[in-house]
Amino acid sequence: MKPVVYYHIFANSLGCTIAKEQIAKINRFIPDATIRCGIVAADAESAGRLVTHLGSVPNVEVIAEANDGNEWLTLKRVHDDCLGRWSSKQPILYCHTKGAYSSHLQADIIPLWREWMEYFVFFRYKDAIQTLEKGYTAYGFDAWLNPRRTLLRCLGFRPRFFIYSGNYWWTTARAIRRIRLDGIDMSQRHSAESEFLRRIPRIRPFDALRLIGLPSIPGGAYTNYNDGFRHFHTLAEKNSVLEEMRSALRAVC
Repeated sequence: MKPVVYYHIFANSLGCTIAKEQIAKINRFIPDATIRCGIVAADAESAGRLVTHLGSVPNVEVIAEANDGNEWLTLKRVHDDCLGRWSSKQPILYCHTKGAYSSHLQADIIPLWREWMEYFVFFRYKDAIQTLEKGYTAYGFDAWLNPRRTLLRCLGFRPRFFIYSGNYWWTTARAIRRIRLDGIDMSQRHSAESEFLRRIPRIRPFDALRLIGLPSIPGGAYTNYNDGFRHFHTLAEKNSVLEEMRSALRAVC
């Protein structure tokens, strides 16, 4: 079954540059994917040029446009399509122009953070598909898992899933159909990360960091604004892992 990618674009100047680069990477590493884009035209001129460019990319379709908004523009279409368009086993990838909105924050870290997400969800997408086929309901990078209370841990309850830091993930149409959207304040930008995927009932998440031998951080993440990225150096020590993807990209330049 061919993957479907939902790609949210915050279309300021930087976001449009990121979008062109990432769509090229998706097509390089997931060549049979269909890419469905939602676009918030933060800069009308840049957005217009991007839409013209996307019209020349055969497997890309712009499915939603707005002059303002956030990731919910695209996530709501993901939800609607999974309810009425896709079969239950359809693999779905969600990603976005990470860093376009908040490029002033940790400018030295965000590009590498984005590259790590590209590595796990684009370059290693076959691992994602295989993980979903094994019964996991979500696959992503840097899972934030909140520990249970001691008694619940003793009774065998797994940590409670919060987010995949950065909000790039794979799941299936079946899982998304079960998400209830009631009670979410969609005007709050961060609710797209914290109030969508975790609403999958009895979610069974896979942290792709396990593929390179790193454990999830209890109650936190390696890529965490809230603690000043104090664990990021541990992830950065693994940067040599990215060289295989970088080499593959250089080979087509």
